Amino acid sequence: KDIRRHYYAAVSYLDSQVSSLLDVLNETGLRRNTWVVFIGDHGNRRHVL
Repeated sequence: KDIRRHYYAAVSYLDSQVSSLLDVLNETGLRRNTWVVFIGDHGNRRHVL
């Protein structure tokens, strides 16, 4: 399905962006004192996949 392909592409993109963020936090020494929090409000659409 096209919806599933877009969903997995979005998850993959988010994963790469989080990885980049954590790399920068590690490189600058800020990761030890930094919280990274994700909150979502669209979990009710899972049945579409």
